[in-house]
Amino acid sequence: MEAGVLGIDSNILVRFLTRDDEVQFEHASRLLGQADDRSLFLGVIVLVEVNWTLRRVYQQPAKEVLRTLEDLVDARQFTVEDRDEVVRAIGIARDSGADLSDALIALRNEGAGCMRTATFDRRALRIDQMASVAELLK
Repeated sequence: MEAGVLGIDSNILVRFLTRDDEVQFEHASRLLGQADDRSLFLGVIVLVEVNWTLRRVYQQPAKEVLRTLEDLVDARQFTVEDRDEVVRAIGIARDSGADLSDALIALRNEGAGCMRTATFDRRALRIDQMASVAELLK
């Protein structure tokens, strides 16, 4: 493999994690296995896509998917975009039962200086940084 950092798309991780296509699984497995420490870049959007795909398409339980994402974030091969925020969002999603994407939205908005994030999503309201539109309009 070429020296330097290589970005990884969500489909590489999905093939590796689900093994639903043997040829692509084999290629993904070799790519990940041959990677040097911190030589693969995982973007936040990729992690959100993997979460969505495993939950919605493959019907995997939320807690299992969050454990998988934690394992990816901790894997030696990966440099993770906004790693501390991602780790915090995974913890919030796990502890609250809210979706990972909602936890990331709340944290990213908080980091941008927002006092709260308005939502209609009842499950997202389990996150401290979220606020109900109805409550905000009172």
